[in-house]
Amino acid sequence: MLKEAGEPGADVKGTLTAGRLADFTVLDTDLTTAGPEARAAARVRSTWVGGECVYRDR
Repeated sequence: MLKEAGEPGADVKGTLTAGRLADFTVLDTDLTTAGPEARAAARVRSTWVGGECVYRDR
């Protein structure tokens, strides 16, 4: 969800841009091109919250 300009944190959230915070997950499979079986078998490689890695697959 994008933050309104006057909301707390609006200066560091809302876009994937250098210097801003980001929450996202990196998968080992491109879900936009994978078939149903490959999507079901997709594994999480890392999870990022607030711009910091909170999980990394070893």
